[in-house]
Amino acid sequence: MNAFSLFGSLIGAYRSDARARQLCNWAFILSVVFIIATVIVDFVGYVRQMPMPGYEWIAVYMDQSIPEIFGYGLTLATAILLLGCYGRFSVRMFVFWAVFFLFAVLDDAFFYHEYVGAILVERLNLPALHGLRAQDTGELLAWAIVAVALIVPFAWSLLERHPGTWAVFFTYSVVLAGFIVFGIGVDMLHEFFGGKVKRVLNWVEDGGELLVQSAAFSIALLLYRFEGSPFQGKSAVPSVAHSMDTRTAR
Repeated sequence: MNAFSLFGSLIGAYRSDARARQLCNWAFILSVVFIIATVIVDFVGYVRQMPMPGYEWIAVYMDQSIPEIFGYGLTLATAILLLGCYGRFSVRMFVFWAVFFLFAVLDDAFFYHEYVGAILVERLNLPALHGLRAQDTGELLAWAIVAVALIVPFAWSLLERHPGTWAVFFTYSVVLAGFIVFGIGVDMLHEFFGGKVKRVLNWVEDGGELLVQSAAFSIALLLYRFEGSPFQGKSAVPSVAHSMDTRTAR
């Protein structure tokens, strides 16, 4: 079993599971709607030369806005579904990724990397690297600390020999790459640009993160509702929700 085989299984599950397909579609549709609404609100504000009333609730890049809270919900649901996948398939790698997404929710909600980064800059007198701010250096170090902490559940997940271990790892590694591109890469670009370009980068960064969160949720949902096991020929116990949908369809 490899990641490509797992992706193929997920495509089949998406086509056959109407309930899961609806939820996946709505996750992406709402994400795109939030992104488009942000662009419209910013454009109107630019024309009026003043922000639209209530834009702080609509813009994807505003803290505690409706799109950001929606992203929290997607990420938390992803973590819960991954724990459910561990219960169904007994693949420890699901626990590792569930811990990762739980931390992502805490980071978004409580600004872990910003606060810890600032503390590290103050305590360690960190330098600015390659034109970035010292704060950026601190935030990168804060993420490195989390990466070290995640070694424990990752090592635990590798202690078992399961055909789905590496398939799950590489599948969500693609999702992680998306978070790195938008959440770290594009975020760092902010320091090199200003004005209109910086605003566009805000759309790309937070809008891209929202789409990645939708993808992470969709993968976890399709895996959790998978009828049988996507990792081996021997079938697992079908999910109760999926079985109920199947009987209803009949």
